[in-house]
Amino acid sequence: MKALIRKLPPAAEFFLVVFLFVGVTIISRTRMLINGFGHQPNPAPIHVPNSGVIWQAVFELLLLGVILWIGRIRGWSLKTFGLRPSWKWTVVGVLLFFAVGLTARFIGAILSALFPALFPSIVQTRIVSELSLPFIVLISAINPVFEESLWGGYFVHSLKRYGMWTAVLASTFLRTFCHAHLGIGALVSILPMGVIYGLVYWRWRQLWPLVVAHSLQMLFALLGMRYVTPAAGSQSRYEVSWFVIGFAGALICALMAWRNREDKDHESAPA
Repeated sequence: MKALIRKLPPAAEFFLVVFLFVGVTIISRTRMLINGFGHQPNPAPIHVPNSGVIWQAVFELLLLGVILWIGRIRGWSLKTFGLRPSWKWTVVGVLLFFAVGLTARFIGAILSALFPALFPSIVQTRIVSELSLPFIVLISAINPVFEESLWGGYFVHSLKRYGMWTAVLASTFLRTFCHAHLGIGALVSILPMGVIYGLVYWRWRQLWPLVVAHSLQMLFALLGMRYVTPAAGSQSRYEVSWFVIGFAGALICALMAWRNREDKDHESAPA
């Protein structure tokens, strides 16, 4: 088996890894679109229980382990794609979270104004979360590593020989397609997210900022579903709270990055 994997041409490796990552998802989304196109104008909401998160987390960890085993045989790993946690790249991840969120809000507001019937609400979602706090934290920690290892790391890294826009747009398209179950909201949130993440990764080849931003995005969405009530102004207060917390977190991480740099400069200084 190892010898066979080692001898795979790059194209075969690419399709094998992508199939393992999202093959079942692609088949599921294709069937959903074929069966539901034109027949379900108001599809039923998707309920997410705690048990579902456990199974998803276990599945993603096992699958990631298999793919990393293939990568070890082929000579690459997550470090190859830039998964190196640091205070500096954590700051970038926090800023990236806000940049993507504000961009999605801006696009959603424009589409809601131009096409009110098609985009009735920029915050509309088909997901009904039944998750308690520990399970929200669990999936927000595991899923971003799993997804960004493919979309931000492996996908762009493998297609880099075709140029920036080919790699970034191909990754964005497949990322958005795999989130088709979210409905029209995927076009407003996932599409710009994929483009911005892809461009950031292409520029710096660092996976950690994407993981941080994705984790914050999941926490923001899932905590909002659980704790934000329909009361007037509650969503705005929730978003302002996140802005303050995120700004404070970015400052703390920036301070730690500065201190780490000072410590390294001091250690490298001649006695």
